[in-house]
Amino acid sequence: MRRVRPFSKFLLTLFAVASVCLATAAAVAADSLAVYAVSPTPGQRSIYELRFSLSQPLPPDAVFEIHLPPALNPNEVKVVGSQTIDGGFRLRKQGNVLLVERTGRGHVVPAGKTVDLKLANFRNPKVLDAGLQVRLVIRRGGRSVADVSSSVRWAAPPKVLAR
Repeated sequence: MRRVRPFSKFLLTLFAVASVCLATAAAVAADSLAVYAVSPTPGQRSIYELRFSLSQPLPPDAVFEIHLPPALNPNEVKVVGSQTIDGGFRLRKQGNVLLVERTGRGHVVPAGKTVDLKLANFRNPKVLDAGLQVRLVIRRGGRSVADVSSSVRWAAPPKVLAR
């Protein structure tokens, strides 16, 4: 019977660890986004909640570009917050794009974790169109980390965030 040399054992262990890492990376879901109008009454004010999951970690200095359709006017949006992303935010507006910057004081959010971003003081359109699309581009240092779109769901979001 042939003995396995220590270096061969090392190579086999290294191969096994690399295989597990690749399998774990492949198991992380693709980027996803859901947009909810928390109070879906036509013409009334509402909080809009974006729930998303990324295939890459969310850095503490990420910038969220939220591209809105013309029916969703961002002029009255004044507050941004999250139950799942820490560290604070800065909000700016450029036409129909909201720029939400993480302040850099929060933690990295692991890939695959579902998180939320809440925007307050939207006025719902008078007609709740199922085709209204919101696009979320997440950047770090000018480089795109994610680019996803979703139709607005005219219903309150589920109470519990998916794990």
